[in-house]
Amino acid sequence: MSTLGRALKNTAALSAAEILGKALNFVLMAVLARQLTPEDFGGYTTVLSLVWFLVPLSDLGISQVLTRETAADKGRAGVLLFNGLLVTGSLGVLGGLGMIVVAAAGRYPASLRPWIALASLAVLANVLTQSGYAVLRGLERMEIQAFASSMILIGVSAGGILLAWMGRGVEAQVILFVSTAIGGAIFTLGLLGKRILPWETRFDTLLCRKLVRLALPISVLIFYSVALRWSDILILGQTRSMDDVAVYGTAQKVIDLANVVSASASAALFPLLAHRWRVSTQETHRLFLRALRFFADFGVGAAAGIAILAEPIVTLLFGGLYAPAAAPLRLLAWAFLFQVVSGPTGTLLIATGERLRKFVPVIGGIVALNIVLNITLTPRWGYLGSAWAFLATAAATFAVRQWIAAEHFARPPRVGSLLWRPVLAAAGMAGALWAVQPGSVFVSIVLGALVYFMGLFLLGEHRQEPYPDLWKALREARR
Repeated sequence: MSTLGRALKNTAALSAAEILGKALNFVLMAVLARQLTPEDFGGYTTVLSLVWFLVPLSDLGISQVLTRETAADKGRAGVLLFNGLLVTGSLGVLGGLGMIVVAAAGRYPASLRPWIALASLAVLANVLTQSGYAVLRGLERMEIQAFASSMILIGVSAGGILLAWMGRGVEAQVILFVSTAIGGAIFTLGLLGKRILPWETRFDTLLCRKLVRLALPISVLIFYSVALRWSDILILGQTRSMDDVAVYGTAQKVIDLANVVSASASAALFPLLAHRWRVSTQETHRLFLRALRFFADFGVGAAAGIAILAEPIVTLLFGGLYAPAAAPLRLLAWAFLFQVVSGPTGTLLIATGERLRKFVPVIGGIVALNIVLNITLTPRWGYLGSAWAFLATAAATFAVRQWIAAEHFARPPRVGSLLWRPVLAAAGMAGALWAVQPGSVFVSIVLGALVYFMGLFLLGEHRQEPYPDLWKALREARR
């Protein structure tokens, strides 16, 4: 199979699994938003946010190194997996202990603290699961990852919906979440060991040290990324009520759903860039630009659609009680655009492993800016302050990543040439929705998508790379 064909297969597998899981999770969150009080819903959102804040920090970037090393030498996948699990398991224990400390010391409601402490077990379980996924990505077996992650997401979402309909509260949801995380880790690693590659239970001290050494520069970037992603809602939970957390959390859930395709494409792009980088800089540059166009086309259309339809989307999914979430959602939509367009640069930086230390101080400055803005704006403006802080730091991150790409390839990516067609198509979409004003949000989404893609077609976007090769790969796949 061609490189493009593998990328399409991997992206499709991960996207299908993520879309299925996110759809079920959306139903779960919509049911919980109606079943629980805003305070309890905000509490559940806080527990999940703490887990997903600590999981990547506990991983320390080992997963990215495992993917890169496995892609470079698939014959060592077994020993890489075993030693990677030893390292990440130890780090996961420390991360879980950190969550227990947060539960005891944080300014959270007393009734929520025991459930935050219990969720520490989910930190360890998810860290181990991510290590298994990392090796699967390196082996380019994303369909196995898609299957395993789907089972986990289906379990927690379907079970959560059932518990909500039975009238159970936050406590039952947290217990289900933790149990599913532990079961998912056992299922994923067992499937990997039995079906994909034999376990090589050989402790290699030098390899463990190498994994940590290679991961350290990446871990700094991951810390920055996690801080940028979660500091807003965590600071909001420390300075405002759980009701504000609930409103902001619903806006974030919409953005999380939009992030499914771009995140899956980044995961599929990672091993390809790691391989191409070893071939030549020219090959890496070509693949990078092809990915950048796809990300730009998707990001502009999705961001514009979310911003235009923010209020009907929120009320449809979470009910009229959460209509105020439309205001922060419009701001987060444009932050999402900056994130998507700069996504390939972040993937490139981790995949190549070059010059990471050079950019650490600059990215650290962005994180500091984010924290300062959140501390300054959130106590006064609540979830709107959090959204403005997120948008400002997303724009700053985009600017820095353009500089990173220019440094890497000795020439800046011409983002303007990539964006003008999708921006014009998005303007046409906005005009069509304003003129027609469909009464149904579903009709609005379908109409907006049709106008956007028609605009791209009329402007000749389908003739730009990588789309001619994409159409060719699709035609070959049907034969």
